[in-house]
Amino acid sequence: MQKLKRILLIGTLIVCAACASAPKGIDDLDLAIRGASDYLNDNIPARNKIAILNMQSDYTALSEYIIDELIANAVNDKVFSVVDRA
Repeated sequence: MQKLKRILLIGTLIVCAACASAPKGIDDLDLAIRGASDYLNDNIPARNKIAILNMQSDYTALSEYIIDELIANAVNDKVFSVVDRA
């Protein structure tokens, strides 16, 4: 469980770092999100359940976009079962 938490934290940090580096456009952000999703796919054993939690920032719409895209990637990649955040 500790390893899973660490991996999720690293994935979140990767996405946040990509946002903090002032991407040139939505394409750069989407590439960073895809990279984080690929990292999670490669480092969390298949068929595990995951929950992608909310993150807080000064840019609510951006945070929601990142979370929604991570969830969409996880669902579409069919590596994990995604658990509702509620």
